Amino acid sequence: MPVIADHCPNCNSPLSWERDSCPGCGHYVGPPNIREVESERDALKARYEQAAEDSRARGCLNMVTEFTERVAQDSVAVINLWPSFLAQFLNGEKSLYSGYTLQTEAETRRAANLSNDRERRGTEGTLFGDYGLQIRYAALSIDCIGLVSYGSCSVSLRNALCINKGTLLEENSYSFVHRHRILPGDQIPEGRRAVWQDRHYLASAKIAGTIVQATTERNFAKLLLLSNGDRATDEFIEVHIYGAFGKEAFVAAAVPAVKKATTQEERCDLGKIHDSLVSLGILCKQV
Repeated sequence: MPVIADHCPNCNSPLSWERDSCPGCGHYVGPPNIREVESERDALKARYEQAAEDSRARGCLNMVTEFTERVAQDSVAVINLWPSFLAQFLNGEKSLYSGYTLQTEAETRRAANLSNDRERRGTEGTLFGDYGLQIRYAALSIDCIGLVSYGSCSVSLRNALCINKGTLLEENSYSFVHRHRILPGDQIPEGRRAVWQDRHYLASAKIAGTIVQATTERNFAKLLLLSNGDRATDEFIEVHIYGAFGKEAFVAAAVPAVKKATTQEERCDLGKIHDSLVSLGILCKQV
């Protein structure tokens, strides 16, 4: 079982597993999600090596290797937002991207229906414990298009943010907890999570078995992330970002063209988004 509580390298005070700094001297020790997942790196590497060996036996190792390299070089964390939210977020000087639990506790949004609210809060507690409310969710993508079921605007996050604050889980949190029948307090299966620098190993460990000899590079994006507008059928690797971030964390966006708007309000929002992205120097692709 991962053990992340240790002693501060600066003052030797005991560290709290759920905090990112020493309670004794304030020394920064890193986000708790990264400290926890780092202990699984050997288990993940073993899964990846087994997947590579299996692909070799099937005559697909070259394509699996290409997929692994593509994820390592080109993959980004993407959040998806609806135009109305993104237009307001980009226009706000002090806007911070927050998570569901913090939003409901601050009364800036209503809770989901009872069943979904219980599932969200229960899953966060099961996977993260006390620091769950500090987790923001994204998805791993190599074509900068994310989960359109969560919004038509895909926004890519800085690589540095993901290195410093991000970890990954091989699938949606809810389905992961259900599929592995993880109860509160249970150990999380090792090798199913990764630090950002190992995201290509996680992607290949998960997906290598679906790569066949007929697979081509054109298939890579949808192998990594598939979203057709229905959250129930989304397939993706989930990215967990510890703590809030602002629009300064955005490096690119894929946004519907204004002419695709179905209402005057959406047309206005998309126009504001395009103007804001240009003024901020953020690369904007129309989709």
